[in-house]
This record gives sequence, structure tokens and C-alpha cells, in this order.
Amino acid sequence: MVQPHYGIRTKRFKLIHFYYSMDEWELYDLDNDPDEMNNLYGQPKYKKLTKLLKKKLKALQVKYKDDMSLDEMRKMTDIVVERVYSEENLNTR
Repeated sequence: MVQPHYGIRTKRFKLIHFYYSMDEWELYDLDNDPDEMNNLYGQPKYKKLTKLLKKKLKALQVKYKDDMSLDEMRKMTDIVVERVYSEENLNTR
């Protein structure tokens, strides 16, 4: 099971935000690290890039009306997870 997340990807970089039971960010250089093993988030060299990607991500969230607060996202995820588990239980009977 993967922690709920959202993000943005360019041809070279991927920025991911894990939001559910943690508030963690990851940044990967897909050219140099295609297996996403070296998290670059927070490194001074990538500060401007991170800021730019976060700005683009926010603009996409606003554009697609997916810009709820973290608390709202967590509540929505709870509903979806509860529904999925309920459906799984129905299918195993």
C-alpha cells in the first residue's frame, strides 16, 4: 500500500507530496535517478526548481478545482478508503 499522494512530473523531474498520515515531499531527477532512489527535496541546489514545481502544481490544482486543504484531502481520502474496504468486504462474501 502506498501512502496517498499527489505530484507533478516534467520530462526530467518528479515532485511528490505525501499528505495523509505524514506531510512529506520528494523530488527526483529522472534522468540521473530513474529508479527514484535519491530524494533531492530540500537540497539547496534544487531550491529554485522545487519552488517552480510547487507553483506549477498549485496552478494545476486550482485549474482542476483540486485545491482543498490538507485536512479536507485527508477527510476525502478517509471516505474513499472506507468505501473501498467496504466494497472489498462485500465482494468476499
